[in-house]
Amino acid sequence: MRLRLVLAALALVASVAVACSEDDSNAEGTTDPSTSGGVTSSTELGASGTLFQPPPPAAGFTLTGEDGQPVSLSDFRGEVVALYFGYTHCPDVCPLTLGTYKAALDRLPPEVSDQINVIMVSVDPERDTPEVMGRYMDLFNPRFIGLSGSLNEVDAVLAAWDIQVTRGTPDDIGAYEVDHPAASWIVDQEGRLRIKVAHMTGTDALAADLKSIVEEGTK
Repeated sequence: MRLRLVLAALALVASVAVACSEDDSNAEGTTDPSTSGGVTSSTELGASGTLFQPPPPAAGFTLTGEDGQPVSLSDFRGEVVALYFGYTHCPDVCPLTLGTYKAALDRLPPEVSDQINVIMVSVDPERDTPEVMGRYMDLFNPRFIGLSGSLNEVDAVLAAWDIQVTRGTPDDIGAYEVDHPAASWIVDQEGRLRIKVAHMTGTDALAADLKSIVEEGTK
């Protein structure tokens, strides 16, 4: 079931990206094809969402990685982090969001995309074991990282990030959904919050913002 949802989400993101590219090719001021990966840096950072001005420090945390080892947000200092709070049984928003990040990174050259870490923190840790998270994230990109932990550990992170979730009541077969924010957050190389990325943001805008933040850190 989850594989079908992921494949459907990736197909939808791809079709939207193709349509947008065709529109761009017919418009004035098109993207310079000589730029790396066909994506120019955003002339105004924050095209993908809300820009934090000034950028505050991102709340640190340590959770469990896909291999069962502890992973801290600070482990990624010096690189860019795209942080999302979701879960593997999510029927729509999560696969669409991760699919958009996959498409955005695919548009960037390796020297840029290799400096971006897409991380999903599970809001449903009772079902999302490290093994489950690993299999799910690999459906999008083997470099994507899934983090989980005990319910208390995850809830502490959610509180630190002011993330509101509502876990539903299991039905007769134990299935339930979790209401959670659809936005994601971009953290820069210095561990600062830079952008709250809007749900259903365009692939081009997301890729441009990610590229801009990577380039800022290499100057």
